[in-house]
Amino acid sequence: MLSKVEKAVQLNSVTDGYSVGKDNSYADVSIFSLIRDCGAGDQEDMIKAVKDCSLLSTIASRIANDENVAKWIKNRPFSNF
Repeated sequence: MLSKVEKAVQLNSVTDGYSVGKDNSYADVSIFSLIRDCGAGDQEDMIKAVKDCSLLSTIASRIANDENVAKWIKNRPFSNF
């Protein structure tokens, strides 16, 4: 399933590591959220699922390393969602 998302993103990506354009977008944050910010129990399964999706992995890593995103994840209130 993620391979289909990878192919769709590749069609629209004009800059390496970005799904649309040359700046962070809601699409980039959504990809990060899907791949890196899923529940702790799901993380291992997601790593396996995304192993052949280099563009999605690159986007998720770039967002995860963004200073503002890292700060939010560290300080956000606890939620089950």
